[in-house]
Amino acid sequence: MTAGVALACLMIRGNCDLQPQRITSTSFTKQLSSASFDTDSPPPNSLIKMTMPRFASSWQVRAEAGEPFAVIRVRDLHGTLKAGTDAWGRLNKAQPVIISAELSLAQPFDSASASDMVSDDTVHYGHLAKALLASLDVVNSLVETRGSPCSLWFALLHIFEHLAGYRLDHRERTPEDVVRTNQGGTLRAQLERVRLMDITLTLPKGSLLGDGVSISRAMVFEAAKPVVWSETLRIHGLRVPTLIGINANERKAKQVVKTDVEIEGYRSNVAGADDIYVDLESIVVKTLEESSFETLEALGPAITGSIRRGLATSGEPFGFSGWVIKVVMEKPTAITMAAASRVEYRELPGAKSQ
Repeated sequence: MTAGVALACLMIRGNCDLQPQRITSTSFTKQLSSASFDTDSPPPNSLIKMTMPRFASSWQVRAEAGEPFAVIRVRDLHGTLKAGTDAWGRLNKAQPVIISAELSLAQPFDSASASDMVSDDTVHYGHLAKALLASLDVVNSLVETRGSPCSLWFALLHIFEHLAGYRLDHRERTPEDVVRTNQGGTLRAQLERVRLMDITLTLPKGSLLGDGVSISRAMVFEAAKPVVWSETLRIHGLRVPTLIGINANERKAKQVVKTDVEIEGYRSNVAGADDIYVDLESIVVKTLEESSFETLEALGPAITGSIRRGLATSGEPFGFSGWVIKVVMEKPTAITMAAASRVEYRELPGAKSQ
């Protein structure tokens, strides 16, 4: 049996003869257009040359996407989310959520520019905003139906699936299992024009001492199929009084250190029921409160070391061994005439806990 016949047997019901026969591209296209498919099966084109997307860092994803021809964004769209954990560690309490989307286009929108209309070579940001809000409704409905805890990662997973039609959840899957056509993807018609899609969910009330918690997923597409993707968890703007500094005046009292923590390679467990950012924040805050370091250069590794020790067991279902931890520390009062002094520290997987 030829490859063409095998593919026809796999995809088309009632039209497959077990005897080898020559199938031209024209006749095969006609058969596909008249065939019926299960709503839970991948669309026919998804099985052709489909390979599993690679999981990488956000830097690698951006590098592979390259410089965009154009970018469509919807930034800081406000809604309500019933998934995730609040700042007090309570599960699935309805709380405000901020969702942002970035779509980098694979080609310029020449037609839209020339016609002064929202043509097919761009993405309508009004429709994108409506799709984002609709995806929040989908997640909230799933949480109510499920009746058990659902993580912030769970929300991101289903929002991305609702928009793009692809489900990637770190479980072992074949390429055929990646596509979930029961939700289909509200942006499926535009994916041919999209090179990079980046979705960020932020819980502004998800942190006790910070500006919020966020999780992001970025994915590169080629011919509407995912190629490489990343996930990043962040805690924003923790403000903790800390004993830090080399000057005599800095040793007399604590000063506020503003800290961001970023975890590349963050994954949720298979059930998607748990969050880890409340525990993560408590570890970082404790390290800052107990600090007596003179330099931010020493404080950074101390924070990442505390994270690796404190989450060595509970963090394993979240991809702990592959985490790249980045800590950004600012001292707003250290230099009188400057907004802040700032040091960034990045620790790769396998680093020894200090």
